Amino acid sequence: MEKLFTYMMTAARITLAKLWKTQETPSKEDWLLKLIDIKNMDLLTQYIKQDDASRRETNWCPHGPWNYHYN
Repeated sequence: MEKLFTYMMTAARITLAKLWKTQETPSKEDWLLKLIDIKNMDLLTQYIKQDDASRRETNWCPHGPWNYHYN
């Protein structure tokens, strides 16, 4: 429940900040779309964190950046 509240408040802050200096009031649809965006970003972040262990094993520069051979 706490995570949902955090998502809701973050979406409200972002939605309000976009229209802060205008006369327009944010709609419920704008808020819900931002809430869905935040939820999807959190899911992607969790997916990346789970997949992070396999990426750490990849050694792109086996000799290190200091071991370049210049001609």
